Amino acid sequence: MLPRFVLIALLFGLMLQPTIADDLKRCQNVTVAGWLDACNRAAATPDLTAKQRAIILTMRGAAEIGKDGAESIANAGRLFTEALKLDDRNGLAHLLLGSLFVEKQQFDQALRHLEMGRKLLGKHRGIDNAFGVYERTKGNLTAAIAYFDAELRQYPENIQPRVERAWTHHLANKNRSALRDMDEVMRKIRDDRSLLENHILVYQRMGAIKEALPHLDFALARPKTRSAKLYQIRADIHLELQNYKQARDDFTESLLLNGNNADAFIDRARAHVGLKDYKSAFFDLSQAEILAPKNWRIFANRGRFQEDQNGCRSALAEYNKSLELDPKSPSVLFWAAWCEDTLGNPRKAVEHLSAAIELGSKGAVFFNNRGYAYQAMLEFDLALEDYSKAIQIDAKYERAYRNRATIYSAKFQESGDKELISKGLADLDAAQALAPGSLDVLNSRATFYRRAGQCEKAIPIYRNVLDRDKKNSNAMGSLGLCLIEKAQYHDAVIIIEKALAINPKHASNLNNLAWAKYKMGLPNEAIGHVEHSLVLDPSSLAALDTRGNVRLALGDRIGAIDDFRQVLVRGANLKKSQAVAESRKRLEELGALPEN
Repeated sequence: MLPRFVLIALLFGLMLQPTIADDLKRCQNVTVAGWLDACNRAAATPDLTAKQRAIILTMRGAAEIGKDGAESIANAGRLFTEALKLDDRNGLAHLLLGSLFVEKQQFDQALRHLEMGRKLLGKHRGIDNAFGVYERTKGNLTAAIAYFDAELRQYPENIQPRVERAWTHHLANKNRSALRDMDEVMRKIRDDRSLLENHILVYQRMGAIKEALPHLDFALARPKTRSAKLYQIRADIHLELQNYKQARDDFTESLLLNGNNADAFIDRARAHVGLKDYKSAFFDLSQAEILAPKNWRIFANRGRFQEDQNGCRSALAEYNKSLELDPKSPSVLFWAAWCEDTLGNPRKAVEHLSAAIELGSKGAVFFNNRGYAYQAMLEFDLALEDYSKAIQIDAKYERAYRNRATIYSAKFQESGDKELISKGLADLDAAQALAPGSLDVLNSRATFYRRAGQCEKAIPIYRNVLDRDKKNSNAMGSLGLCLIEKAQYHDAVIIIEKALAINPKHASNLNNLAWAKYKMGLPNEAIGHVEHSLVLDPSSLAALDTRGNVRLALGDRIGAIDDFRQVLVRGANLKKSQAVAESRKRLEELGALPEN
């Protein structure tokens, strides 16, 4: 069905030949396609005046708006412009064209057409509503509400200004007023299934999904208003609320009414995953692929399932398929970036996250994760900038404070600037205030001290963490590093081995164990640990440097030189890498430093 404001056009039908006017009047409860067909029949009528042709063009433009989509909106603008060339006193064309300019935020042109529409139409239904949308888009929420109030005083039965006022109340953080308006709207349209489907989405956009449920329950309990789309909307809400069984059942009801809906299969798969029913989830995605083989969401969701079941390498293949079909999906770019970073490809992670941010993703998590990828590339200034941006967006983002503190400690190691220590500790204090009992915050504080060369402060904090969580392998591994730095190699080996008993696939801990045993003069034991570390993380420059030292201790000069040179080649763009600096130093000592 068309938006209600389009029915204003019917008033102009009276200016056409009687048979055409009757034809158009019958279109108020038909589809957009039916409306367009009626307009085309009207346009085929012989001997139309320029004014009548302008009216038909305006009606066709209004129908294009009803179709939605960028192409349809562009077509609507073109039709309104053509109508005004034929009749510049077509008030409805001015009003609707002005509304399109509002959507484009071209306010000068919008105001010119809206004011001309008001001048030509007078105090007409829809005029104040259009001006209300104009003021809201400009950010003048109080003025917008005043216009919607004026529209409703004159036309209290009109639905659209009440919906617009509800959304404006929501933007003004007056959610009680917003819900009061929407509840009134829902009472007025309880018998109109199409409007129910459209307006229930307003609750979702407002984040009032629980408040939408009673209206959906009422509609779905009545045969007249029951529909596949309403079942799907209620299922989406249950999915967001993690009511997976209810979501699954509603998606099933939706599919019984419309079995060709690929999106319902895709989302029911998500409900199955919530219920740990992976076999059914993959079946649903296979059904969706039969119906819509080029739907990017199929592969995006397969990626999520693969990540949960088989890890990032399998997931990334699915994400890449999804991005081939739709390279502009911020969520898939985010997930792909996560996997690339996990697999040791931070540069690719930065590319994905930058693309998502350019597409308009301004969430703090996008900047935080890009900062983390920059950090892995040792691009500390860029990482600092992104962590700061994340905190600016969300002042309660505890992880971003911890991450920024890490950068301050890294920059302190470079410069020795003690002011950076103060900044880092201030960030850790902020993180602790946001998460007072968090062991992660304590771990981060200890690691900050360790990186700042203050292991005497770090060790008691790590031990405090382990007193509270005896299986915290991260604290064990980091404590082991501190003990290595204090040359307490035997104690370091004991604590790192405990960490590896909990998580045997922790590549960094394996490398640190190898280094401790190397320093203890046990290269034969160390070589196995570092080889295992490189199998788990082949991109690790630190592990390559360790293996070079261990090989040298074992008398394998050629193998050692090869490892040190690989570090230099792979870390050519990582000027701040300690592994690169150590490998270069070793090659100089061996007289094997490449000329280039």
